[in-house]
Amino acid sequence: MRSLPTPYRAWNRRLLDRYFFQSLRREYTSADFENAPFLSLYGTKRLAKMGPREDFGPLQVIGNKLLEEPKPFGRLDPYVVRGMSNWLKEELTKRNLRGFAVREIEILNRKPQHQEIWEPWSTVTMPRCCLPLHDDWGEPCGPELTKNRGCHYECGPYISEEKVFLRSEVEALGEFDIAVCQEHVGMGNNDRFPPIVVSQRFRQVLTELKVPGVAYAPVWLKEPGEPLWTNPWEEFLGPYPERVPLARSFEKA
Repeated sequence: MRSLPTPYRAWNRRLLDRYFFQSLRREYTSADFENAPFLSLYGTKRLAKMGPREDFGPLQVIGNKLLEEPKPFGRLDPYVVRGMSNWLKEELTKRNLRGFAVREIEILNRKPQHQEIWEPWSTVTMPRCCLPLHDDWGEPCGPELTKNRGCHYECGPYISEEKVFLRSEVEALGEFDIAVCQEHVGMGNNDRFPPIVVSQRFRQVLTELKVPGVAYAPVWLKEPGEPLWTNPWEEFLGPYPERVPLARSFEKA
């Protein structure tokens, strides 16, 4: 069950009744990953510790023992942004992955034993994702509207989102193996990063290289008019309720 954020739980019973609802967690089979036209790319292992960052500014990490022998691929703790070692950057460059690029990650307090790490990037930008964006209070948001409330994809009753794009807009990009999303998502302006979308070829290359700490989620392409998601419990629970933004609810309460 999903509840109100902790500061708001005791406001009044009417709001609690309104905001408790059932959430669904997706579980995937190997066929789901193999049949998806594209995949979201995530890192599960800690590659480095993130340093201070200005709003949408370049990435910085803290120089420490993690960088003496960095993992091939992972996240910049505590965020979901990805990084890779110099070895993996060179291996991916050799394979001529379409759209593949990197951005340098600055190492603060760097010592001679600290090795370079890189942010995976792309020369290709995805079209706008079909999923709506909401801030932490449930208000619709965009890159210029969220202030410090964060920004997240809304995926109906599901806890983790599956990104959805219009098929015609993605096909217009031509063939690519890695692309950067337009949206910056995360908990606040300084903590928001664009998701990465990769092809099955990119996934196969990382599998051949036996890179640990890589995770994926299916990305789907839709036709105009197709629903963004389906709720298998609607037969029993009724339709998924439209979320009422928290800020406006408190004004009415």
